[in-house]
Amino acid sequence: MQNKLRRILQKQDGIAILLVLCLGALFVALAAALGYAASVLTANANSQLREQQTYQLAVSFSDVLEKELNKDSEFATFINDTYMNSVAYGTNIYTQESGKTVMNGSAAATNAAEADKLTLTLQRRPGTEADDLTAGVSIPYSNADDLATTLSDMESLTHTVKDLELDITVKAEKDGVSYAYTVNYVRSAHYDVLYYTLNNDDTTHYTWDTTNKTFSAGSTTVTVNDTNNPQVTLHYDTTQKPTGVTYTRGLRSQKGAT
Repeated sequence: MQNKLRRILQKQDGIAILLVLCLGALFVALAAALGYAASVLTANANSQLREQQTYQLAVSFSDVLEKELNKDSEFATFINDTYMNSVAYGTNIYTQESGKTVMNGSAAATNAAEADKLTLTLQRRPGTEADDLTAGVSIPYSNADDLATTLSDMESLTHTVKDLELDITVKAEKDGVSYAYTVNYVRSAHYDVLYYTLNNDDTTHYTWDTTNKTFSAGSTTVTVNDTNNPQVTLHYDTTQKPTGVTYTRGLRSQKGAT
């Protein structure tokens, strides 16, 4: 009986040792899994932090450029006098979308010391009213007084045309992570009136006299009155630099990690 009892106890000891070993292995596996999960969560958190940093850098620099666009700045001068006014970036600025112009710069060169690198990409396209600058604007009116008022408003220095659009993409790079942020701008500008044409006749170019309500071309004078209401087309002067240029945000803005 004692021998039998001893054998039973020895078997139970073996089972207990086996259970201890299995539980120990399970705890080790759980600890390893928890450690791996913690490292993954930490890596994801660090990655999200870097992405957030690059996003903030791209957006903040984009905001700086937006302010520069609408004031007398070196950036605005380049945009208005060179980029938005040069056929080098497109055959005809009022009819053809330009290719993308990329400007690379170090953080120091762009005054954004927290970024490793900032890249600026510009793209220009005709605005929603660009056809008015190429084909002219047909002027509807009911009588001579109405026409005089309409033309006075359109010749006013406060009258602007949505001539061009501009996409500005800022790409910020930091610690191997990059983020691109694009803002679309609609440009409005004042163009002087160059001449008028009547009744779709492009060969004769008229000037307008508001006081007398007459169109004149050399010795030819056309008076607008109750019985004479010619079809009037206004033509802008696109050979001169426009004035009163302002930029407002358009509808094409986008952002994205790269």
